[in-house]
Amino acid sequence: MKPIVVEDQVHLGPIRCFKHSIEGMYYRLKRSSISVLILALAVAFLSYIVTYELIASDTEYHVFVKLQDSRMLSEWISRLSTADTEEEIIVRCVSGSSSRRAE
Repeated sequence: MKPIVVEDQVHLGPIRCFKHSIEGMYYRLKRSSISVLILALAVAFLSYIVTYELIASDTEYHVFVKLQDSRMLSEWISRLSTADTEEEIIVRCVSGSSSRRAE
């Protein structure tokens, strides 16, 4: 095993100590500012995603409600433009669909 040798410490003057302290603080401040910027970017991205999802789902719901009459009209036009065969009429009546029976 290698022996541990304790030697005298290097004596630093006050100006050199102050210079090393300032350099260390600058380095740590730079690293912490980068970390804060990364966290701010993550929060901005998360808020964008949440806001977009809320707006998109709300818009989708309102479009669905507004186009409901148009879809119903389109369904009736397609039903009236093509007549069902006798077998299809019998199968749909037997299947128990109340809307088909009412029709």
